Amino acid sequence: MSVAQNKEFLIRVDGDFFVQEVSASPRGLEVHGTRIISAALHFDFSAAERQCQQLRRRGYPYCVTTTIDGRPVTAGVLRGEDSSAKDDLPRNEKELDAMPASEFKRRMKNDAPFVGRVHEIWKLKAEGQK
Repeated sequence: MSVAQNKEFLIRVDGDFFVQEVSASPRGLEVHGTRIISAALHFDFSAAERQCQQLRRRGYPYCVTTTIDGRPVTAGVLRGEDSSAKDDLPRNEKELDAMPASEFKRRMKNDAPFVGRVHEIWKLKAEGQK
């Protein structure tokens, strides 16, 4: 199975908001978004691109297909080349706690992969306390 056929793609509509649901309503297309990557709809590449084209025509000009970590899709991604930078995301709660508060706040506002990782860590912590 090629990279493009895997359901490993998201649609970012603006900034760090990803498509969570798209539905038709009497007013037109309703798009519900989320900042939490794991809560976003996952698509194969073709379906994501079709949906992006439709959303752009309906008033979402910055809509773009991304990888599951929020990076815009490039030809290299579709060829299976991983050109991502070093993974500087925290791996556990201890690494999160060691991060300066200013950096944590900045990355929570501007770094979608970081936000997704933080939510994963918090979810694992919550599940462990049950």
